[in-house]
Amino acid sequence: MASIVKCAFCGNGVLKAEAERYKNKNYHSECLAQLHAKEDLTTYICRLFTLKAPGPRIYAQLKSFLEKYPHYTYEGIKQALVYFYEVQKKSIDKANQGIGIVPYVYDSAQEYFNNITKRQERVATELSTALSVESKEVVVKKQQKKKKSLYDMENL
Repeated sequence: MASIVKCAFCGNGVLKAEAERYKNKNYHSECLAQLHAKEDLTTYICRLFTLKAPGPRIYAQLKSFLEKYPHYTYEGIKQALVYFYEVQKKSIDKANQGIGIVPYVYDSAQEYFNNITKRQERVATELSTALSVESKEVVVKKQQKKKKSLYDMENL
């Protein structure tokens, strides 16, 4: 009988054979991906606001966003912050070390990054079709060099 362990992220059971280990804990593969996205988001927030760790205010905002807007993801929230502060170059001073701007820019940030992804895919397909043109093999005959004699008999 297969043993079941508890996922450290969602708290549900996962088969031990299918569980992924990370920092001595078991996770579903989807939960582990979400955990990495959450860690990436918190690292970005710390770098953005020059914090050692996000405080309870930011964690409360994250929890509120994820409960209120079920389609929000950690990666999407990070994209919204990147879009607002790096693409639009808005001031961090008005943020008051919070991420309350996210609901106002989330959809436009998703549209912006989706357009970038579509452009990259289009360029990749155009590049692959351009590179897939059949190449012709050209055989070059090796030229033989004429040996020069040490003495030229005609000039003697």
